[in-house]
Amino acid sequence: MKLVIRTQFMENYGAHDWDGEGECPQYWKAKGGYVYVVEHLNWLDVDANKELAETVCKLISNSDEYSSEYVIDWSFEEDAEPVTQEWEIPIRLFFNGDNWVRHEIRAPYAYTKAYTEQNCFWDLDANGNTVEGSYRTLYYFKGEARSEVEVKAIWEAEQAEVA
Repeated sequence: MKLVIRTQFMENYGAHDWDGEGECPQYWKAKGGYVYVVEHLNWLDVDANKELAETVCKLISNSDEYSSEYVIDWSFEEDAEPVTQEWEIPIRLFFNGDNWVRHEIRAPYAYTKAYTEQNCFWDLDANGNTVEGSYRTLYYFKGEARSEVEVKAIWEAEQAEVA
């Protein structure tokens, strides 16, 4: 079983020209949202799963003068059940024993053959903020993990061929 959380992301266009003095202008626009997934839950532990859902919803909800993300709904789904459209990639959350970790899989830029998938990880504090210095990334090409240095070297070689 997995926990699936859908959010709405809003941006305050009024804050773009705000100088930080006085009241911030309000001109909010919906900018889409995200699907978060916490996998491999014990379906028998209903109370713990509901508590987990509340914790994770608080973790990913945030708001300031510039943007806001809030939970639209959440549900428990079977592990094999698809939860996004085929073009969407859910954000995975997992607890590593110390922190919650946000895991995003990103498609490569169209102009590079250096990698086929980018995996980004951030540790989150209790308020859902990124822990300073915790960002890390892995690149994959033909099933092999590559470092950022390797990907940069391949990309530079590709650019030299084009020039």
